Amino acid sequence: MKNPTTKIAFLFGLYIVLHFVAACDPICSCPNVEFPFFDYRALKAKTNNPITDNALKIDISLDSVSFLVEAAMQRGSGFITSASACDCDFNGNSGDKFPVVALDVFADRNFNSLLPQDSSLISLFEINGVNISTDAPTNISGPLFGQFGRPVRLSTSSQPEDPSQPYVFTVRVIKSNMDTVSIQTDTIRFQ
Repeated sequence: MKNPTTKIAFLFGLYIVLHFVAACDPICSCPNVEFPFFDYRALKAKTNNPITDNALKIDISLDSVSFLVEAAMQRGSGFITSASACDCDFNGNSGDKFPVVALDVFADRNFNSLLPQDSSLISLFEINGVNISTDAPTNISGPLFGQFGRPVRLSTSSQPEDPSQPYVFTVRVIKSNMDTVSIQTDTIRFQ
């Protein structure tokens, strides 16, 4: 093996052999994921109440979660499929079975003269730090909750016209199967 071409060919051949051995007999023996998706029937809301820093934050997380199945996926052979052979998936790892398609926020009283009770307030909020600039329920592209367990933060620095009044906000989520899930915050007091 004094010739560099022979060394390269030998190492490449060794790589191919080890690649197929690892792909056919993974070292880590990951269990099969029976329920790759999750779904939920309810939400939980946590707020930074009372509002002292002029920014309302509503953290939305999943409640009443169930895991769901899908038809078995066939993985094609790739150049380096063995590189992820020991990256085990877990139940719910593939995200929402029915992803969120719309999100909206409402108040139980007039927020200001332009936003009366039960009108959409979504244009005042950021979702996970991303500004929303629409008056309609926000259409969501991509997974909102991502992998199971990640909360969503709605935040706004907008103040109501009368901050001395208590407010209750309702967050409504519409999923791709057209199920609607809503949650109300506790009573919010702006200071």
